[in-house]
Amino acid sequence: MAYQTRNPTTEAIEKSYSSFTKNQIENELAKLNKQFLDWKKTSIESRALRLQILAILLRNNEQAIAHLISKEMGKPIKEALTEVQKCQQVCCYYSELQTPLTDNIVFEPTGIILGIMPWNFPLWQVFRFAIPTLLSGNVVLLKHAPNVPQCAHWIHALFIEANLPLVNVFIEISDIESVIADSRITGVSLTGSVRAGASVASLAGKYIKPCVLELGGSDPFIICKDADLEAASDAAIKARLMNNGQTCIAAKRFIVHKSLEKKFIQNYLDRLSIKVIGDPLLDTTDIGPLARADIRENLQRQLDISLKRGAKKWTTPVTLPTNGFYFQPCLLSKVTKDMPVVCEETFGPMAVVLPFDTIGEAITLANDTSYGLGASIWTQTPTTAAHMAKEIQAGNIAINQTVSSQFHLPFGGTKLSGFGRELGHYGPVSFCNIKTIVG
Repeated sequence: MAYQTRNPTTEAIEKSYSSFTKNQIENELAKLNKQFLDWKKTSIESRALRLQILAILLRNNEQAIAHLISKEMGKPIKEALTEVQKCQQVCCYYSELQTPLTDNIVFEPTGIILGIMPWNFPLWQVFRFAIPTLLSGNVVLLKHAPNVPQCAHWIHALFIEANLPLVNVFIEISDIESVIADSRITGVSLTGSVRAGASVASLAGKYIKPCVLELGGSDPFIICKDADLEAASDAAIKARLMNNGQTCIAAKRFIVHKSLEKKFIQNYLDRLSIKVIGDPLLDTTDIGPLARADIRENLQRQLDISLKRGAKKWTTPVTLPTNGFYFQPCLLSKVTKDMPVVCEETFGPMAVVLPFDTIGEAITLANDTSYGLGASIWTQTPTTAAHMAKEIQAGNIAINQTVSSQFHLPFGGTKLSGFGRELGHYGPVSFCNIKTIVG
């Protein structure tokens, strides 16, 4: 496995790193385990103070880190800066959180938690998992995505400077089983693809280790007949194009009442036409390149097959940069469930429109997927919203707003979108031994 920065804007390899040898991995595990023996005895107040220090370090370096994120995976710089600031905020949130306790229930840290993290939010995904995990008294071994190694180095350096026990390692896929099998590893958190999640979950089960999986999504964005169509359209373009469309909780299937379908398509195209595609390091850019060549190739495959099967493509005139992994944003109508753009997760600026007639039909369409991460419902009738929220199979429901992860609320999915929860009060106790003491 090559750990290297290939700039998605220029396609040039800018930096490469060697994977750790088995001896190097063993040395890091030994050091981290020694840190755990001290860290678990550290007071919650001391841990919280170090989280506050980490927030300060992030604030002092936010421009440099945001620049690196954009260079490594193509996120527009303004979104990269927002990501760094969100990491600052989660540090502050957990530094003030009081873990729920009772007289006869104790939450005990268990050891080293392996975090296998993705590239699409190279800072936030790590912080979302690591900050509550460290607050609980556990320590973190980070295995980051191979295409964001410099971000991984930054994270490692920041945590070390804040005196927080997190270590980054560049691990080959062939070595992951031996790491999970190690008795010092007491849990695994993975954010990534269904295939990666299935592999890690099977290994965690084999070695009796708890795991949390946040996997893919094909989130429905439902616009009912009585919805505020202009507000919904504004939110729709944001929900689909954020992070160049490369996010699990992006709206991917726009399920629109048939009376509004034509107007929604026009609204979407109007809003798309003013988006600027270009260099992610420019403040004026709204859409940058996809992170890797293979992501663009897969998106093109999904589009080509769907068009051959009868889908209709809607887009706006645009000149894409000559170099870089750019993809023309588009919207597809006249789609059917057998098309890849509907039955698979689309990771990029491509969406579909599915018309419906009745609320029951909208719910059926929303649930007609193997995923269950999030869903957005747009209606001005509270009883309709409540009914749909109850019936839709997802871990996160947003009513008249876009789906997002929030510090104080549990986040995660169902079905092939994974299991377990992060954030809120659930985050710190996900990898704790919940010990009951009576007598």
